[in-house]
Amino acid sequence: MLPIKVFLGEEISTELDYADVLLLASMLEILVLAVEILHEESSQIGLEINWSKTKLEVFDDTSTPPSKVSVLDHDVEVVDSFVYLGSCIDVHGGSEPDICRRIKQTRSCMKSLDRNIR
Repeated sequence: MLPIKVFLGEEISTELDYADVLLLASMLEILVLAVEILHEESSQIGLEINWSKTKLEVFDDTSTPPSKVSVLDHDVEVVDSFVYLGSCIDVHGGSEPDICRRIKQTRSCMKSLDRNIR
């Protein structure tokens, strides 16, 4: 598969040859621009964005982002956290939400195993 180059200001990304692409930014406008560029570049080689699975997360504590934004006439949800490659990515950073999520999953598995042993 040929790598896709996405230019975002001075930054160049060629790591868009995977099914899931993680775009991080501190401003919503930059994320919207990045998704528009991703769509434009990927459509040239026949790839499409799955708009129902696309979500944006803004790492900006100075303002409250809207719950949805419009990107190329598609509504995209703006979230506070999401799971990416098995890890919880939280808008406030840190690892506490991910650790809590993993503990909760482990407890659930242990309870399930306990029920089947008795």
